[in-house]
Amino acid sequence: MFRTDVSLRAFARDFYLDNVEVRSNREQRWWVFLRAARNGVLLERPSVTGLWKPHVTYHEPMFDVLQSSYVDVEHELNVMRAASVARGDVFLFVAGDGLALMRLNHLLASKPDIYFDQTPFIIPVQGELAMCEPGARSFCDRARSFCDRARSFLFSVCARARRRASARSVPCHAL
Repeated sequence: MFRTDVSLRAFARDFYLDNVEVRSNREQRWWVFLRAARNGVLLERPSVTGLWKPHVTYHEPMFDVLQSSYVDVEHELNVMRAASVARGDVFLFVAGDGLALMRLNHLLASKPDIYFDQTPFIIPVQGELAMCEPGARSFCDRARSFCDRARSFLFSVCARARRRASARSVPCHAL
């Protein structure tokens, strides 16, 4: 965008599906997955155990607060952040419906110094998990299980990156 040594057209060509590097990388990944499927190990989970057990925390209802205004969404987010800071959480997954998620994304984009540069790191998730009706309970249980696995995966990735960084003596904030 700000470089003058390469045109936008030349830069964009590096991402075309018929680019030689893109095509060879795609074919290599395809064969890796096919071999894994043939050997019966495609869906196996890694043998790494997490250093942290994921959990879900449910908050008390916030009456007279809706998603129709940015002020309300920011208030809800700050209440959840305060509880997460008190627990020492590193990540905070925030789920919401379409309107709440849109307002949350705008809020995160406008204040990255608060929501990304400080803990907990806010990760928006599409879908309303907080308002589970009895008929939708099995879906909500599956969704919560998925979120727990995603949190565990992200934590293990960050832990591995920090271990590699400490081995190379790179400060963690440079990751």
